[in-house]
Amino acid sequence: MPKQERRAGQNIRELALRRRIKAVTLFVSAAFFLVIPLWVVNLVNNFFKGINANNSPNAASRIEIQPIFYLLFIVISLGLVADGIYLWKRADRADQGAKGEEVTSQEVSELEQDGWKIEYGMRLGNRLGDADIICISPQNNGDID
Repeated sequence: MPKQERRAGQNIRELALRRRIKAVTLFVSAAFFLVIPLWVVNLVNNFFKGINANNSPNAASRIEIQPIFYLLFIVISLGLVADGIYLWKRADRADQGAKGEEVTSQEVSELEQDGWKIEYGMRLGNRLGDADIICISPQNNGDID
C-alpha cells in the first residue's frame, strides 16, 4: 500500500472543520426560522392592504396571527441552535484529539532517525475510521524493538 502523505491529526482536523461548517449552517437556519414568521405576516398584511385599498377604505387592513404560529418557529429555531451547539462541542473535542495526535507525532518522530517509517491517518476502509499513527520498524515487520 503506498504511503499517504498525511500529517498527524489531519483527518480529525478535517472532521472538526466539517462539524463547524454544519454548526454554522444550523445557526444561520435558526436565525432564518426566527425571521420567517415576521416576513410572512408582513407579506400577508401588505397583500390585504393592497386588496383593501382597491375595494373599501373602511375594511380591516391587518390580520392577527395566533401566538402558536410564532411559538412553532421559535421551537424549531431552538432545536436548530441546540443541534449547532452539540456539533460545535464535538468539533472542539475533535480539535483536542488532533492536538493529542500532533503532540504524539512529535515524540514518535525521533524513531524516524533510527530508520522507522511513520505514517499518519491511514484509512482503514469500510467506514472503520483511521489509524492515527502507524510505525513500521526498520526490519519492516512492525515490531517495536
